Amino acid sequence: MPKHVVVIGAVALGPKAACRFKRLDPEAHVTMIDQASRISYGGCGIPYYVSGEVSNIESLQATPYNVVRDPEFFLINKDVEALVETRAHAIDRAAHTVEIENLRTGERRTLKYDKLVLALGSKANRPPVEGMDLAGVTPVTNLDEAEFVQHAISAGEVSKAVIVGGGFIGLEMAVSLADMWGIDTTVVELADQIMPGFTSKSLSQMLRHDLEKNDVVVHTGEKVVRLEGENGKVARVITDKRTLDADLVILAAGVSPNTQLARDAGLELDPRGAIIVDTRMRTSDPDIFAGGDCVTIPNLVTGKPGFFPLGSMANRQGRVIGTNLADGDATFPGAVGSWAVKLFEGSASGAGLTVEGALREGYDAVNVHVEQFDRAHFYPEKTIMTLQLVVDRPTRRVLGIQGFSTLGDALTARINAVATMLASKPTVEDISNAEVVYSPPF
Repeated sequence: MPKHVVVIGAVALGPKAACRFKRLDPEAHVTMIDQASRISYGGCGIPYYVSGEVSNIESLQATPYNVVRDPEFFLINKDVEALVETRAHAIDRAAHTVEIENLRTGERRTLKYDKLVLALGSKANRPPVEGMDLAGVTPVTNLDEAEFVQHAISAGEVSKAVIVGGGFIGLEMAVSLADMWGIDTTVVELADQIMPGFTSKSLSQMLRHDLEKNDVVVHTGEKVVRLEGENGKVARVITDKRTLDADLVILAAGVSPNTQLARDAGLELDPRGAIIVDTRMRTSDPDIFAGGDCVTIPNLVTGKPGFFPLGSMANRQGRVIGTNLADGDATFPGAVGSWAVKLFEGSASGAGLTVEGALREGYDAVNVHVEQFDRAHFYPEKTIMTLQLVVDRPTRRVLGIQGFSTLGDALTARINAVATMLASKPTVEDISNAEVVYSPPF
């Protein structure tokens, strides 16, 4: 009897796991469900659609050959049944069933599975303050939300925007609004720096300067206490220090695992609410796999549980899950947390721990700061790059690296070289002697 695999979630991990499994077990049946109408898209491209650099939202759903990955695409090209606008309500682990509802018709039915994949993703954190339900207040975590923001801007309905949160999404959205549309944009961050947990305080000042130089106002160490509206639409953001006028409020205060379905099914979760999986991406139920933004995996620098809500991570985990659904033995040991963000003139990137994070973890950490040319000093096209290497003083073990530069390709080359080594606990000597490609233009 052919195996039936049900996949709940169809953005990044779900399609990767489904298609990988079908390549290895073509006779099996795969049903992939998602409550949205559009699936299998590159969420990392959303800020560039909002800015107008990506003119068509379907481009985020398209293959490199401009074929949109819709249900028909998956059925014809991958032999995967994709049910959109369909919500999973409950998992019966004993019966190996999932209760689903067609959101268009209200029809409910039960799917039987041999193996189940949870690609539940994450949900935007919503500060517990008055006014969150006003029109014009939204996260930008999916295509519908991105389309709402882009259409409001295009219609001339937005002249002042406030972004709540100074992490990746918040800063990328700030650039999208201010650079391409000329919108009066303010970022409000609760922590005492932007990009908290990802850059050192000194490096975050470089990011802040890049934003402020381009007319984005940044307020750190500031708490949103309520939102006020007029005629049901947001009009002001009230913080503990000031009042900000706003036609649009973007919620970018981080994300949390979207795991209520897993909790109701009795799967083991960590205190954050993320699903606990082993190195083969199996949950506490051996017939249920999970990955992406809804799981916790080891932080390979600290050895402790980590949370890495990144699309690139989800795709890699999906490949592991697809292999193991076909009785393979692939593993995903964990992550060091590599990232990159493009601002106006500058870009930042990093991997592993910041010096502040390393000190909190109990390391006797030192932050080595270097300013250097990103290409050979005699090469015509070059710029100054800032790099910070985080080292445990007694062992000389490298714990992390972050950097800032106006030419991001050279920066990410440096960061990637170290990121791939961090899991092996390299020392300063290992990094300094690492063999990497070299030529003056690069």
